[in-house]
Amino acid sequence: MKQTCLLCGLFLALFSCQSDNSGEVPETPENKAPKNFSLLTIADNSTDVDLLASFTWDTAVDPEQDAVRYQFLLDENENPTTIISEGLDTPNYTLTEKLNTDTTYYWKVIAKDTEGNTAESGTAAFTTRGLVLSVTTVQESAAFSARSRHTTLVFDNKLWVIAGDYKNDVWSSTDGIIWNLATENAGFPGREFHTSLVFDNKMWVIGGQIITDSNGLALNDVWSSSDGINWNLETANAAFDPRFLHSTVVFDDKMWIINGFDSNRVPLPSRINDVWYSENGVDWILATDTPELNATIVNEAVVFKDKIWVIAGNSNDGINNTVYASSNGIQWETITENAAFSKRNVSAAAVFQGRMWIFGRERDPFDVWYSLDGVSWFEASLLPEQNSSRFAHRVNVYNDAIFLIAGSELGVPLNDVLKLELQD
Repeated sequence: MKQTCLLCGLFLALFSCQSDNSGEVPETPENKAPKNFSLLTIADNSTDVDLLASFTWDTAVDPEQDAVRYQFLLDENENPTTIISEGLDTPNYTLTEKLNTDTTYYWKVIAKDTEGNTAESGTAAFTTRGLVLSVTTVQESAAFSARSRHTTLVFDNKLWVIAGDYKNDVWSSTDGIIWNLATENAGFPGREFHTSLVFDNKMWVIGGQIITDSNGLALNDVWSSSDGINWNLETANAAFDPRFLHSTVVFDDKMWIINGFDSNRVPLPSRINDVWYSENGVDWILATDTPELNATIVNEAVVFKDKIWVIAGNSNDGINNTVYASSNGIQWETITENAAFSKRNVSAAAVFQGRMWIFGRERDPFDVWYSLDGVSWFEASLLPEQNSSRFAHRVNVYNDAIFLIAGSELGVPLNDVLKLELQD
């Protein structure tokens, strides 16, 4: 009996020595978050990124070997909060919806293990590519003779070429390839640096310069035609001064004429800095003779977002890259004095796919720029790249493409037709 008690006492003593004196149950080790990881591609500050970009990052290693899933965030904020995808089990993601062109985005990734612990990557910025235009020569040598300083229009579901280089012929085409002569001797005198409009279901020719006794003579006549064959003189002497190198637009159900140059002014040839409008082509009313346009001539004028825009040209300060706008033709504001494109004149402009576009410049390689607001301008990529120069050409939007017609390359007149189409 004594031996039994002694053994029990020894057992209790041994158990007591091996037990935690506090009586507490040992703590379970803390489950740790995945380890830090890095973004790989798209790398920080990348440019010209595809609109359906693919992203990769390092695998986030979990200390306890727990499964890890990823959350992909991307938007235009420096600390992105928009979740594009989550529950990803591989360290990569490819976009399924296109990003905007010419836009800076930010992206990051959050790794989460099965216990809900997270690790967050750094943030990387990138800028998407610009728009891409394919360039196709649809006609190398059109039926009309080589020319520059002409005008072109879209009217009656056709492309039209009107005068230029002191000619007075008129041509039309339904595809830019086959050109048909409407008249080789329109009613108006042969001219160049005139302007043309479509207004009131007619084509119009306004002003320009003719040759008389080897000298240039500025005009202020106005002509119209409903078929391109028969041309009617609306007025031989409009209220505005004779001019060429001017621009015209249709805005607010009126025709508008902006600035110009008069080589016959006394005592000296001079720039004209004024704006006129007409509802019928006969009666012209002065909107302002002091527009904030710095007497810019050889400019490009378009109508965009309920405003008249004047882009680049040659002002009192020389060739420029200034952009102006007006919501009424009277008050003008300078949108930017230094657009991203280089200084230029004798260019061409159009509105296409919700943007303003300007095409080419004198002597330098042909380039194309576009803008959504007149402030920020981006250069379009051209496929194939165009290395030759072109100026005094014209462009028109036709059948969801831009047709560039004739012009001059280093002083040599052209009669080709290019088709520029927006690529995905």
